[in-house]
Amino acid sequence: MSDDSIQPIINHHKRKQTSGLERKQVSIVGTNDFSATIDKEVANNNLPANDPRYKATTTMKISPVTNLKLQTLKPFINEQKSNERSDTMNDLINVLIESYIGKNLTARQANAYNQMFGLQLSMLKPKQK
Repeated sequence: MSDDSIQPIINHHKRKQTSGLERKQVSIVGTNDFSATIDKEVANNNLPANDPRYKATTTMKISPVTNLKLQTLKPFINEQKSNERSDTMNDLINVLIESYIGKNLTARQANAYNQMFGLQLSMLKPKQK
């Protein structure tokens, strides 16, 4: 059997290309990454200390069961997070949000979330004292 007898089923060079799909390259973020999961850099890590937009100002209504779940989860969260944070409800919720973004969202969704959060944060005006 000679090499001349084997021909590809679709030969792009013999027919005229009208769409140009052959020349285009597509790159999708996060689809070819098979490495081990590495902690991703989170947008909330560089919080300014004196920015009033990050200060807890509203009272949240939390059921006793939800509060019990958070208090039970607190020792496990403290093992994972750095020691520079305090144990306020705001910090616990931020840790849970960051964990959800890092583990449950695809790279594309996380990028979209970070862009939307950055845009909405820039539109949120700090309260004047």
